[in-house]
Amino acid sequence: MDDTPAPGHNKQYTDEEEQLLTVLKLSGLSWREIETEYNKSVPTDRQRTASALENKWRQLFRQFTNDSTTQFMLC
Repeated sequence: MDDTPAPGHNKQYTDEEEQLLTVLKLSGLSWREIETEYNKSVPTDRQRTASALENKWRQLFRQFTNDSTTQFMLC
């Protein structure tokens, strides 16, 4: 079996994985550092590449900003 992290597009992120990614990103690490720390914290079959993590972060950030804008407009 290949130990290279899967690109990530073929499996959903759990809530815990999204939280881990958020904490790591907000700590100021580089994407390579985030990849290393993230993959230390998840099982081998849940590991991700730096590129997959960055793409997921962008998706989460867009979702957050869209939700925040919507909530602000509703107030």
